[in-house]
Amino acid sequence: MTSGIEWNYRFSSKTDPQNYEKFYNTFLDLFENHSVVIDDDELKRYSKNWHRPAVSKDLDKYDLQDSETSNNIVLFEPRGAQIGALCALENTRAEGARRALVQAATGVGKTYLAAFDSKKYERVLFVAHREEILKQAAESFKNVRNSENYGFFDGESKCTDKSVIFASVATLGRNEYLNNKYFPSDYFNYVVIDEYAIIGLSQEAA
Repeated sequence: MTSGIEWNYRFSSKTDPQNYEKFYNTFLDLFENHSVVIDDDELKRYSKNWHRPAVSKDLDKYDLQDSETSNNIVLFEPRGAQIGALCALENTRAEGARRALVQAATGVGKTYLAAFDSKKYERVLFVAHREEILKQAAESFKNVRNSENYGFFDGESKCTDKSVIFASVATLGRNEYLNNKYFPSDYFNYVVIDEYAIIGLSQEAA
């Protein structure tokens, strides 16, 4: 939990057996010889050395429940790693890409990043697998876009006429809703897919 190795490769044992075998053996070595069991004792040892990431201090303001303090409106602006990510997304779009993937550690503020990046788009869809995530995302987008023009598309609500729609995977993914009766194929021009710790930003997606 203090260091990690991340791979972004796809190998086939049939078409690339040499590299497949190399990565397979490396994984086995890490798992069998360099891993620890996360039990209560290990968590206690880890907690003694844990500290909040420096970027979290800049993002504390985003946890505010009220957008006004002492009659002054709190301005929600990108901070730290968010600024670099926004620039990278703009460059990606300038190169003609219609989809982008943002992967960042917990606490960096990926939902706020998506909200910042979506500001210039009129019709936005945010998809997640849990109701709690949808509600938290709605609060973030409301703060950034300074708008109440949003609704939910889930088990209880079927909102289709708002600028920003927060939809659950379980509901939106059903065949009865994936048709022009609810949303034409070109209705949304910005789509956010929140999958666990990874957010995929799909710009100008149908």
